[in-house]
Amino acid sequence: MTKFALFLCLTALPAAAIDIVASGGLNATGSSSVNASSGTVTAGGRAVGLLNFGGNFFNLGAVAVGMELPIMVGGAGWTQIASGSVSAESVNLAVIPGLRARFLPVAAVTPWVSAGVGAGRLARSSAGTRMAGTLASSSTQGVFAWDAAAGLDFKPVTLLLFRAEVRNFHFQSPESVVNGISRQGRNNLAFLAGIGVRF
Repeated sequence: MTKFALFLCLTALPAAAIDIVASGGLNATGSSSVNASSGTVTAGGRAVGLLNFGGNFFNLGAVAVGMELPIMVGGAGWTQIASGSVSAESVNLAVIPGLRARFLPVAAVTPWVSAGVGAGRLARSSAGTRMAGTLASSSTQGVFAWDAAAGLDFKPVTLLLFRAEVRNFHFQSPESVVNGISRQGRNNLAFLAGIGVRF
């Protein structure tokens, strides 16, 4: 036990490690068949931008546990079709703070995973009749959101950081075009690459 405690003390690294990364990419939603009278179809790929602030709570050498604050703009799109009416909705702004674990944090290539809970702003525009529910056409509304991500950081030199990540944004739509269904969940898988700094 004493040797293990001594090992942790010798291998523990300073907790201070702050990173700021700007990323961009695509929300790669696919498509599905649509019934003529009612149904849904996902929107095509949409551009998404991400500004992510992160830092460590503690670092034990092999793993560093900390937090992240991703701010997403654009992306997270969905299109619904029913009875001749088309409604397109997207979360065009989301702030989802969460926890992050980084593995081999002092290595040149660092894999990491994260998950968080937050909120987003849902924007909807529709053509045809007003959709059923509480959100009118061409309106915005706050929605609950969560995300989960995995990525790789590459640090070629001090301070400079390159990042590649896959992030799934999930939000609850406050209504549905399809009669009898409400508060449907939306998964929006985004592929991003970015550049940043780490102090």
